Amino acid sequence: MQEGGSLSFALTHQPASFNLDTRKGHDLQAQLVMDRVWPQVFVIDAQGVPQLDTNFVKSAETGRLAPQTIVYQIDDRATWSDGVPITADDFIYNWEAQSGDPVYADVGGKPFDAASTAGYSQIESVTGSNRGKTVTVVFKTPYGDWKSLFNNLIPAHIARTVGWNTGFDAFGPAVISGGPYLVQSDAPGQQIVLARNPRYWGPPAHLDTIVLRSLPDPTQDPSTLQSGTVDLVYPAPQIDVVQQVRQIATVASSTGLGFSFEHLDFNQRNPFLKLLPVRQAIAKAIDRQQLIAAGVGQINRTIRPDNNHLFVNSQQGYQDNGVGYAQGDAAGARKLLVGAGFVAGPDGYLQLGGAPLELRLSTTSDDPLRVAAEGLIADQLRRAGIKVDAANAPTATLLTQDLPAGNFDLALFSWVSSAFLSDNAAPYETPGVGGASNFDAYSSAKVDSLFDQANSELNAARAGSIYNQIDQQLWADMVSLPLYQDPTFLAHVRGYVNITDNPSASGPFWNAEQWGLVLPSRPAGS
Repeated sequence: MQEGGSLSFALTHQPASFNLDTRKGHDLQAQLVMDRVWPQVFVIDAQGVPQLDTNFVKSAETGRLAPQTIVYQIDDRATWSDGVPITADDFIYNWEAQSGDPVYADVGGKPFDAASTAGYSQIESVTGSNRGKTVTVVFKTPYGDWKSLFNNLIPAHIARTVGWNTGFDAFGPAVISGGPYLVQSDAPGQQIVLARNPRYWGPPAHLDTIVLRSLPDPTQDPSTLQSGTVDLVYPAPQIDVVQQVRQIATVASSTGLGFSFEHLDFNQRNPFLKLLPVRQAIAKAIDRQQLIAAGVGQINRTIRPDNNHLFVNSQQGYQDNGVGYAQGDAAGARKLLVGAGFVAGPDGYLQLGGAPLELRLSTTSDDPLRVAAEGLIADQLRRAGIKVDAANAPTATLLTQDLPAGNFDLALFSWVSSAFLSDNAAPYETPGVGGASNFDAYSSAKVDSLFDQANSELNAARAGSIYNQIDQQLWADMVSLPLYQDPTFLAHVRGYVNITDNPSASGPFWNAEQWGLVLPSRPAGS
């Protein structure tokens, strides 16, 4: 493998912020850009397992159990790309910004905007010693997923001046690096260039640059790979795109399974969906195996129905809790509804008290696979006597506007899960308790309590058992219907090596510093 060269990647959109831990910066494309720029204490490996980045932190060990104490030893050489040492001060600031404690505030006294406070809100103190290279974290209450903390670390000495909330929204001097790559330039809407970080103290990256080109239309991936516009693509896979790329002799491709899964949300603000038998009937009527065979199964044949809200099928700890929903049963669904008082109306659809059982089904209009799945779901529900009207919107509108505002009845989209199960609680916890992504107005004191227990359990096996208890309750309450684990699709021009998929949000960028060339590369930015 030669040293140097460049690789071009197809980026679907410009990140709204380079700070990944604000709500607007908490974005998959932003994670790809910054994954090897901001320091990571633990990196999720290709098997979905957290591994300590010993280039950054030499050790992270439990000091005491009562109270839970974690001691981090930062590498003495660890330095931001502007020459300032990375120290406990950075850990302290990142905790304060994500603690949810109103005693801490951003520049100008504004409340910190944190994508999540999970884990950070349970910390009692963060202190430094040994010239700031030893960090001691003491928890108020135990936190089992402590390995999820202090990743995508923001430089405290800069953030205290420019601000956490907006200071890293645009590229500039604030966007420095503590990883093997740094952001060299940003032409919004055109490309972002990552370059090897000359101050990085660990093994240097093999490639000189990674050029992330803004190419919002994944259907163009086959032609851009053939023309040399890009060398690597990682789109939300579409059947025709996958089939076309597989025919290109100069391109290597593979499919995998990520931590994300497709599901159907039930908005319990709707008077029909507030009724448990209606939600159960919808779930019973849907034939998930048919959805897979007609769509994602043509991309990855290993995909099967997902019967867990918290673990995806390929994840250690997965348990099949979807008893009674193994296959589509329109007759059984109709029987459930009739038992709940519904009767057939003059048009053949069921109704209750003279009101027809008619629901809006929303999905992302710019995703052909989802739109096709939506059509099948609508047909399956019609056979059960449920009338469905499509009410779609572009991805950005649906995810950032309609869902948070509760402007939907049924919604078909994907949850991006995590290797850390505490991160997966947000759609199910009561809003105000922790359910930042609970769009369905679902609330269960039992589920909230079980999440508290699971998140505080330091024994992984016992925590997994509690998470599965939670999932059983979510099925009993029919909060939402998991459909199937999302496939991933990775394709790159032959000649590049060490590019491998990863089920986490990092995707293939988890080891970008190891990418290299065995053939000459085009000049950067060409």
